Amino acid sequence: MKRNILALVAMPGDPAPEMPFNPAAAHRERIQENMEDWHSAGSGTVTAPAETFDCEHWRNGKAKSDAWITDKVTPFGMVKQVGENHTMVLIKILTDAPDRITGLVQKFDPATMTQQQQQQPRP
Repeated sequence: MKRNILALVAMPGDPAPEMPFNPAAAHRERIQENMEDWHSAGSGTVTAPAETFDCEHWRNGKAKSDAWITDKVTPFGMVKQVGENHTMVLIKILTDAPDRITGLVQKFDPATMTQQQQQQPRP
């Protein structure tokens, strides 16, 4: 099941801005930026504690790292990553997390956010 994700983050007393978030695309863009280091190693099924996924397999020979990603996992797309000194594996997918955003939600406007940040006193 593919989902559109909206990131909602609010400071106390401020309305929550609605920001479209497509992490799988962001992950692919980051790989594209360093394409000389990363290359496709094919695709296949990866079984993690969370479940079994059809994934794209990417390999970075320079960093000696492999990553398996899918657009079925949000927000980051990562199912498994193995490097020289680390291994990360998706353990659980949360589907029933309670919504903690209360109050108004408004469309994200970067110009307004920049203006608000400039008006805040600096430490």
